[in-house]
Amino acid sequence: MSPAGLVYTSGRSGHRSKHVMRHASDEPDRPGPQGVFEAQGNNVFPLIDEAYEWIQSDSNRVKTIPEENGKTEHVIDMNRRIGYLGGETGARKNHPPLERLNLVLGDNRVITAYPS
Repeated sequence: MSPAGLVYTSGRSGHRSKHVMRHASDEPDRPGPQGVFEAQGNNVFPLIDEAYEWIQSDSNRVKTIPEENGKTEHVIDMNRRIGYLGGETGARKNHPPLERLNLVLGDNRVITAYPS
């Protein structure tokens, strides 16, 4: 459990923290776009906690999109650069900066998180 109360568990594709960390480095050959965190290593998780705190405070920075199966996607405007566009699409566009964090939750369980 994170300091903000988020829980990272195992899912169909492995442990959720490992899934999140796939967004901590660019995969230049990945087809399409990929949100890549600027933060390195475990510094990604405090950023996700910060975004979760914006959700908890009902901030107008948060757009909430209900999904199926009890999951909810939150798009949080972090109001600063938190990452860049990677993958093949990012390379074509010269890796533009990203300021939003997408956080998909099942209650307080993290499904995924990535810059957008």
